Amino acid sequence: MLGRNITILHKVNLMLQILRDGTKSNLMRAFLMVLVVGFGMWGIGDIFRSSPSDEDAITVGDVTISAQEVAVYFDQTRRFYYPNLNNNEAISVGLMNQIIAEMAERALFDAEASRLGITVTREMAKDAIRRNPMFLDDAGQFDPLLFRDILASRGMTETELVASIAYSERRNQIIAAIASGADYSPALAKSMAQWLAQKRQISYAELIINPDNIADPNDSALATWYSENASTFDAPAIRSVTTAVLSPDIFINEINISDDEINSIYEARKDTLSVPERRNFYQIVFADSAQANAAYDRITGGENLPAVANDMLGDSADDITFTNIARDDLPEDLADIVFAATQDQLTMPAATPFGIYLFMVTDIVPAEVPQLADIKTALADEIKTETAINMVYDRLQLFEAAQAAGATLEEAAMDAGAEVLTIPALTKTGRDSDGQWLEGISSSTAFRSTAWQQEIGVPSLLITDENITFFALRVDSETDTRSRDLYEVREAAIAAWRREQAISEARQSAEAIIAASQYEQAIADLGVELIASPEFLQNGSGLDHEAASLIASASFAINAGDRTIVETGGDKVIVLKMDAVIDGDEEAIALRTEQILTEFTSHIAADSEAAIASGLQSIHSVNANPNAAIRLLIGSTN
Repeated sequence: MLGRNITILHKVNLMLQILRDGTKSNLMRAFLMVLVVGFGMWGIGDIFRSSPSDEDAITVGDVTISAQEVAVYFDQTRRFYYPNLNNNEAISVGLMNQIIAEMAERALFDAEASRLGITVTREMAKDAIRRNPMFLDDAGQFDPLLFRDILASRGMTETELVASIAYSERRNQIIAAIASGADYSPALAKSMAQWLAQKRQISYAELIINPDNIADPNDSALATWYSENASTFDAPAIRSVTTAVLSPDIFINEINISDDEINSIYEARKDTLSVPERRNFYQIVFADSAQANAAYDRITGGENLPAVANDMLGDSADDITFTNIARDDLPEDLADIVFAATQDQLTMPAATPFGIYLFMVTDIVPAEVPQLADIKTALADEIKTETAINMVYDRLQLFEAAQAAGATLEEAAMDAGAEVLTIPALTKTGRDSDGQWLEGISSSTAFRSTAWQQEIGVPSLLITDENITFFALRVDSETDTRSRDLYEVREAAIAAWRREQAISEARQSAEAIIAASQYEQAIADLGVELIASPEFLQNGSGLDHEAASLIASASFAINAGDRTIVETGGDKVIVLKMDAVIDGDEEAIALRTEQILTEFTSHIAADSEAAIASGLQSIHSVNANPNAAIRLLIGSTN
């Protein structure tokens, strides 16, 4: 059970992180934390005091949020981010605190908007939705299908989204009014943009580091070198680990599926295995009925639909063409229209909150039902995998029960049919004592982390890893880091010495080129190719080289005509001369200036939001009664 709780905590932490995405600064996170800490687990604190009404979960000035609203939002959040977490578990790990804090912050801004008389009409909210980048297609146009898909994936209605956008617009107006004086200098932004838009052009040569050209050192030279570098050859700390592993791979070869089972499952799943009917169609969306009716009359009167769309809306044929669309790809109301239409039929104008739709189906691809003979092997493999997964979860219970009854790791593994593995040497990086990478469960980050955190001799509980794999482990022993004598690592030491000498030789050649009066001739004398680069930016964009970022960084650190060396850390040392500085074009500079101003304005607004939210608490009293919502979710809290 504890293992399950650890998993739950991990999932909820991920979920809470997603919920916190809207708080863009440390100050805002701190504000929300103050709200959470203020009322403790569900009690009374300095910030949140008991609500005067059991029906209201949150009261901020004249703004109230009912227990029902909080409970519904809590349940929607829980179901979306982790549907297998029940209400009691979600509350126990702090989700209710997060929900109350988030909704209280919204109520603060709503209360202030009411005090200031700030309003946002439905049309303003709809306009904001149409401009939201999340709902725009590749051409930058509002895509109603994408909009509805995103709403469906998040379990929201259009009305709920409009209300949420309206709140955001009111909040933004408050923040903009207060933070409008905090401007970033356009001149400084342009100066930064000019620098970022600059390009460089260089000529360079690659000097190969080749240890094979270096002779082995004599014993005396090697011994002297090793005495100075012995610590790099120290044996790492290692742990000997015994682990029990439960995964579908352990059981899948034990499973036999009869033809009768395959036939039965094929019949049961035929609908889901089928490829649904798909349609190609034109879609035009108008802002009002008059436009839609005029377009309908023109098209039914014989005009070409794409031509009408281009004439009335400026849409190209690509803008209005949708291909290979299944019923499930569309919102239900639009799917009913599209899939009821016959080919080449123009549908009647259909009104939605986001426009008036016209459709014309141009092609219909009938549904296809795969034949059993074509998918029999794949279906059998799928059934085996499903059965093996179910076996894993069944065996988990046996393993946990055995551990709870005092069984050793090996005994619990035997009861559950788990695989027992012994790893004699595991470093913190997942290598063995010889420095070779380990495979299988030892390559798992979760496994290594557990192996190096677990107390020696104490078996861990079952822990989940990727690919529906579970493991429990016991650390049997640990060997500390130790120094190695030269005889233990002689071959590795010789290889390291030879590489060091090869690097030194390449560096000396590069330094000679740097010092030479004739750059090009010095390179030619070494028999190395001189390469002229294309123009490139500070981040290396435009330079086709594996060390592009290093080369760009070095090039932007010197003046035209200067030379420098770049050590890549690989098999080359690069020597280069900066040939030209190329200023960015005015259009690129203007665009980058605007981007810099937008980025800095966003940062200023985010921090302003946090400060404003904190300040609003001195204007509007904040009261919260989470228990009112909790009672709706799980019953009495007494």
